[in-house]
Amino acid sequence: TAFTVENQLWYIAPSNIVVETTGVEVHRVRMWGEGQQFTIDGKASRSLTDTLRVNMSRLNIAPLSALINMPGYRLVGYLGVDAQLVAPLGEMQFDARLRFDSLGINRHQFGQVAFLSDLDRERKWLSFDLVTPEGETPVKGVYDIQQKRYWVDINFPILDMQLIAP
Repeated sequence: TAFTVENQLWYIAPSNIVVETTGVEVHRVRMWGEGQQFTIDGKASRSLTDTLRVNMSRLNIAPLSALINMPGYRLVGYLGVDAQLVAPLGEMQFDARLRFDSLGINRHQFGQVAFLSDLDRERKWLSFDLVTPEGETPVKGVYDIQQKRYWVDINFPILDMQLIAP
């Protein structure tokens, strides 16, 4: 099946989605178009035994600028994602590897960067880092799942952080 979004032709492969009282089972939902690809497979439920896998390849992030809704910020670049969401309808836990082939915010180009997250199941903490190819980590943080609190250290000297208001 083919469809168009903002003058871009997309295709969706035949797949199967089963909605049950215990969750939603997704059997390889795949969409692609103009060098981009998006795949979801697995089960979304409250159970820690169920996992939903999400993969994206060369997804254009420019349209996400409209979601930010902050004057002065514009995103450009392409994103690749390998993520696993455990119990996404309950106390979600996830492990993700996001690769930006090229990331730019406003006039500043960061080039290739990766967002890495690791779940500490015992402490119920999610640690995350934004890593450059040179090994620099301009963003490091931890999310405490039980307390629903996060700590983040951001070091972007070329961006005006005053544009971000809590």
